[in-house]
Amino acid sequence: NGEAMTLDLDSKDLGARLAVRVKPDEGASKLVVGAELTPKSMIVKMAFPAVEKAVRNGLPREVEAFATRLASD
Repeated sequence: NGEAMTLDLDSKDLGARLAVRVKPDEGASKLVVGAELTPKSMIVKMAFPAVEKAVRNGLPREVEAFATRLASD
């Protein structure tokens, strides 16, 4: 169970689907975040491996920071 939200973003160069879910977890809550990126233009398709790596490396850190701020409120 829990609460969930999905956000779809679309541009001529890139599509993205962001999903966030708050799940109960043994008296606390677990924040589950996912991102699906779809390159559309040729330039983004060429740069996509670097973009994907940056998102993969930065997203967990940003999610953790967000969860920390959320827990302190």
